Amino acid sequence: MIGTALLPALYRQLASRYPDLLLATEELGTKTLIRDLRENVLDVAFVSHHAPLPPEFDAVPVTDMEIVWCALPGHPLAGKERISIPQLEDEPLVFFQSSFSLRERVMQQFEDAGVTPHILHATEQLSTVQSLIRSGTATGFLLRPLAATMPDLAVLSLEPQVFVHVSLVWRRSQKPFRDMSRLIELCRQVPVL
Repeated sequence: MIGTALLPALYRQLASRYPDLLLATEELGTKTLIRDLRENVLDVAFVSHHAPLPPEFDAVPVTDMEIVWCALPGHPLAGKERISIPQLEDEPLVFFQSSFSLRERVMQQFEDAGVTPHILHATEQLSTVQSLIRSGTATGFLLRPLAATMPDLAVLSLEPQVFVHVSLVWRRSQKPFRDMSRLIELCRQVPVL
């Protein structure tokens, strides 16, 4: 989801500022990204998180994104201003897999409220989440920038509001090479979102 909101703006800014910068991106869940950084599979990653990152990493904060609940406009809860976790106790939900920090953040909200979520389906695919919500089979959680691109859905803030941080992350022990340094500097100087 972060890629959907972040990558178009990032690529535009990189192309105008550093047209010769070589960048290859792929989308993975937060836990997978952290593992791949630790194993030197990745040099740098955009990671969503709600807790401080492990001390072995350096990071540049990029943006914060609100987690919102999404449903069809005719859903009985869709007319509310905000939604609380206890109101979703018996609601069939589509969730992202456990490697995604959004899921971890939402699950923490359920735990804090003493509510066990009714997870109908878990997936890594955004298209599956969208399909299950749009069909009325389930409701689910998305990041606000992505939900804003779906005017056919009712989008409600949680009460209290819940956010994830997005940071550009790399191993502290790694000396950034030229293109990596340029990406880090771009994220420090220019708001990507």
